[in-house]
Amino acid sequence: MQERTLRITEQVTEDEGTPLLKLAGAWLEAAGFPVEALVEVEVVEPGRLVVTRVEEEGVELGKLLPLVWIPAERLAAIEESVRESAESGEAAHA
Repeated sequence: MQERTLRITEQVTEDEGTPLLKLAGAWLEAAGFPVEALVEVEVVEPGRLVVTRVEEEGVELGKLLPLVWIPAERLAAIEESVRESAESGEAAHA
């Protein structure tokens, strides 16, 4: 079995950070996870995840969790815009 050591990083959403684990590389396809494959992630015990490729037939699309990636530069611009809107709203209500 091939092992990888990865670091959990942080994904900033609104005012909080959430743990982020990014799996990327040609090794995924070699391991049976090609681009566009549907996977199921199962927590089998604290500190242990199992990622399994699943067949798409019979899967309800409404049950899929969305994955959104926003470049850091764009996220910073969005945060600044929200901050400016909040500040102007506070000034209007003062």
